[in-house]
Amino acid sequence: MQVHPSHKEQIQKAEIIWALKVASSRYPYRTCDGTPTLFQAMFPGPVSKK
Repeated sequence: MQVHPSHKEQIQKAEIIWALKVASSRYPYRTCDGTPTLFQAMFPGPVSKK
């Protein structure tokens, strides 16, 4: 039986991947300001709206 990740799980996975990238690349956290708007423009659809 194959279980597909829920919409919420997909969003959480994307947020975790982004947070790990920020931390591992030692980006200043301030560089993340405005990223929700940026991601909505880059990836329109239901996932980016959350």
